[in-house]
Amino acid sequence: MPLNYRRGGVTYQINLYDSDNLSWEDSAEVRVSGASKYIQLDSNVSHENASHMRIRKDGTTNAVLHTETKEQWLWLWASLYSYTENTMTRASSPVLIGSDYKWTGQTGGSDIGGACMGGVQSDGTMWTTGNNSSGQLGLGDTVGRSILTQVGSDIVWKQLAMGNEYSMAVRTDGTIWSWGDNAYGQLGLGDEDPRSSPVQIGSDTNWDQVSAGGIYSASVKTDGTLWTWGLNNAGQLGLIDRLYRSSPTQVGSLTDWKQVDVSQSGAMFAVRTNGTLWSWGRDSVGNLGQGDEGVDRSSPTQIGSLTTWDYVNAGYQEAYAIKTDGTLWGWGQGSYGELGQGDTVHHSSPVQIGSETNWAIIGAAGYHWLAVKTDGTLWGCGFGNNGELAQGDNDNEARRSSPVQIGSDTDWAIPETGMFANAGCIKYSGV
Repeated sequence: MPLNYRRGGVTYQINLYDSDNLSWEDSAEVRVSGASKYIQLDSNVSHENASHMRIRKDGTTNAVLHTETKEQWLWLWASLYSYTENTMTRASSPVLIGSDYKWTGQTGGSDIGGACMGGVQSDGTMWTTGNNSSGQLGLGDTVGRSILTQVGSDIVWKQLAMGNEYSMAVRTDGTIWSWGDNAYGQLGLGDEDPRSSPVQIGSDTNWDQVSAGGIYSASVKTDGTLWTWGLNNAGQLGLIDRLYRSSPTQVGSLTDWKQVDVSQSGAMFAVRTNGTLWSWGRDSVGNLGQGDEGVDRSSPTQIGSLTTWDYVNAGYQEAYAIKTDGTLWGWGQGSYGELGQGDTVHHSSPVQIGSETNWAIIGAAGYHWLAVKTDGTLWGCGFGNNGELAQGDNDNEARRSSPVQIGSDTDWAIPETGMFANAGCIKYSGV
C-alpha cells in the first residue's frame, strides 16, 4: 500500500508491507534508496533517503500518517509517525509540524482499517489526510493521503466533522455538505450512494453546527431546531422509531437547541439554551447518563434536572460536559480511567471530575480525552497506551485515571481526539 508525499517539488513514496516476520513486532523499519535490507527507524534516518517503511504492532501492519507541510500541534499513536526537521520520529509528546499558523478548527475521525483527520484554516480552506477508502477525504478519489491536502479550492468552509468513513462540513453561507460512505444514508442526500467530493445537502442556508458519528449525523440550525439522519438501529436519531433516514429530519418541534454531539457507539447528546442536558440512543454501560444501564432511548431524554449545562462532548461509550460554573463532569464507561475518578468504574450518572472550576472545552473520541482550562493549560485522561496523552510514554502503564497536565504551555485553545488513533490541540496563535 503506497503512500505518496511531496517535498521540494519531488514526490516520495512509502510502502507498507505485511509479513509474519515476528522480528517486526512493535517496531518500525525503513529501507533507504539503493539498499537491500531494512534498518531500525531512528532520528538519524532522513525521510529524503527512505524509499520503504514497514510497521508492525500486535501482529497487524498499521498505517503511517505524514503531516510535514501543514500547521498543527499533535501527537500520534505508536503506528503514526510525523516528519519533523527532515527526519522520521515517533511522537508521544507534542511536536510542531510546519510553520504556517492558520488553523481555526480541526476534527479527528477514525474508520475501520485506518484513520483520517482534517481541519479548516482561517482563510476558509479545508484540508484532510489519512485513510480514504470510502472517499471520506473529499478529494474526488479513494486514494489515501499521507500529507494534509486541500479539499478543492473553495475558501468558504467554517466547520468540519469526520465520522466513520464519511465527513460533513458547514460553509460560511450556512449550507451543509457531505461526502464519503453512505450505506445508511448518513450523507443526508436522499440516497445510499457514496461520494468522494463534497455535495450540498438540500438548499437550506441556516445550518450552524454539525456532528458526525459512527454512521449517523446530527446538526443544529440557526433557528435552534435539531436535525438528524443516517443509521437508527438504537433510536439514536431521536425520532421515536428505529428507521434510518437518508435526509435530514427534524427532531421534535423545539427551537432552543444550542449544541449537539454524536458518539461512535450509537448515542447522541445535546444542550438546550435553557441549560438543560439531553441524551438518546444506545446505552451499553450507562453512557446516556440516565442512571441505568442497557436501556436505549429513541427520543431526547433530559439528564437530571439541572439548568447549568453549557457544553457536551461525546466519546465512545462515555460522555463529558462542562457546566456554566466551569466544572467538568463525565459518565459512562470508565474501564481505562477516562472518567477521571482515580479508578476504572463505570458511572451511569454524571460525576464531577476533580474540583476545579476553570474548565473551558473538552474533546473526546475513544477511551481518552483532552481538555483546555481557562488558563490555557492542556490536560488529558484515560487510555494512553499509544501516546494519546502526550506524557512521553506509550505502554500499558500509560493510562491515567485522573487528569494529567500536558507540558507547561498556557496558550492551548481547541483540543481534539481521534478514535483510538491520534490527538491534537490548536493554540491561540493558530498553530
